[in-house]
Amino acid sequence: MEESKTFLDYLIILSPVAISIFALALSYLANLKLSKQKDKELQKDYKLKETDLLEKIKEYERKEIYKKLNEFYSPLLILRSTSKALHDTFKNGRKFRTLTELLGGSSYDGNDLVVLNEILVIGNKCKEIIFNNSGLIDDVRLRDTHIPSLLNHFLIIQKAFDGKIKDDVQRFENYVFPNEIDDILKEKVEELQQRLITLNRVDRESFDES
Repeated sequence: MEESKTFLDYLIILSPVAISIFALALSYLANLKLSKQKDKELQKDYKLKETDLLEKIKEYERKEIYKKLNEFYSPLLILRSTSKALHDTFKNGRKFRTLTELLGGSSYDGNDLVVLNEILVIGNKCKEIIFNNSGLIDDVRLRDTHIPSLLNHFLIIQKAFDGKIKDDVQRFENYVFPNEIDDILKEKVEELQQRLITLNRVDRESFDES
């Protein structure tokens, strides 16, 4: 007759199984903790790479903005402001379009001639900036309409000043100076400067949070 097994006997029999289950549980928990830690490290690494990439993008954008401002928009706007001031002096309160007057046979001497010559010199400097940096024009209004109109104006007014184009005023009336361009240049400079302020402010906020 078999002896009845006591609780201790069953405990001895089941101990290896319990130990194995316990070991598996510990292994699972350890692996789970390791997996979570690894995921956390991966997320941190991804965030660092993402932050680094965003910083490189912002730095690239900053360089592009400085390039546009320093090599195109700001120099052109300064020359245009200088030309406008000289043109106001040249007109001296009179109301007329210079190109129209030249085509109509008007001639100038003395101070008027000196000032008009300077205006034409500035026009040539504007052309140099445009031709050398046309790839920096990022405004469709300037690229497709106002810059071509400005270049055409510079060409025709120089020819009229040199006496190579005369009369035929109506034919060339569309080549008068495109007045809207100065306001658009100011708008672009302000827009680019504001974008720089925004980029720099974001960087300061990120630094303060870190």
